[in-house]
Amino acid sequence: KVEKITDEIEDMASGAGTKNGTGGMITKIKAAKMANEKGIQMVIANGDDPHVIYSIIDGEEIGTVFGGNV
Repeated sequence: KVEKITDEIEDMASGAGTKNGTGGMITKIKAAKMANEKGIQMVIANGDDPHVIYSIIDGEEIGTVFGGNV
């Protein structure tokens, strides 16, 4: 769980991407930051399994949760 998106997190996410790397991660981090600023938690998870969203909604700890006790 990430309580606050820091400059360090944004810097790590903005690195040059690779075939399987962080290329689009900065966009996801910026979206999480925008959601958190409005009091909304956000989860970044692997989307290879389209059913992962159901597991997240069911409360399984999958992916990374951004935002504190919202």
